[in-house]
Amino acid sequence: MSATAESGESRAILFLRHLTGISCFFAETMRWTLVKPFQGRPLRLRSAIAQMDEVGVKSVPIVALVSFVIGVILVLQTAYQLEELGAVNYAASLAGVALTREMAPLLTAIVLAGRVSAAFTAELGTMMVTEEITALEVMAISPVAYLVVPRFLAMMVMLPCLTVLADVIGMAGGYFVGTLAIGISPTLYIHDTINALLVKDIMSGLAKAWFLPP
Repeated sequence: MSATAESGESRAILFLRHLTGISCFFAETMRWTLVKPFQGRPLRLRSAIAQMDEVGVKSVPIVALVSFVIGVILVLQTAYQLEELGAVNYAASLAGVALTREMAPLLTAIVLAGRVSAAFTAELGTMMVTEEITALEVMAISPVAYLVVPRFLAMMVMLPCLTVLADVIGMAGGYFVGTLAIGISPTLYIHDTINALLVKDIMSGLAKAWFLPP
């Protein structure tokens, strides 16, 4: 019984230590991103732009594919259920709102977590093993400022951009299946989608993209 209690206590301590490390790391990243530029430590914008290409441009195909398929599935499944109520046309507005408010930012973050975050982790881990990070510290260069902040900025800029792309491609997928497979009038589909969408729906989805970074 005592061994079990000690094991549970050690797990709790490790969890708290891990949580503390993540909190300190995030605080240090925000300090170098928001505070240090006003203290004469400029951001590495060229490196951030290069990371934007890695994070954003190279992620466009997979984000477009996933969002297109999700738009198709949303319209198909909602139309199947709404057909019993004689309200198939509402599938267009339902899919548009669901994509912009919830599905697009969530799926974009998941895709980037699988593609980009894993690559960042492997790259920085390799640098740790080869003592490149130690070399930066020896030269009085902050590894957080040099390596982490450009990647953080790239994620913060490109996540909303990819979310907008996911919104458009997802609604295009819904339009494609809604007009060709279900038989909704193209004009009616576009009209219902535009009428259902509000500015707050789009803005809330973009805001969520910032709180779902990988």
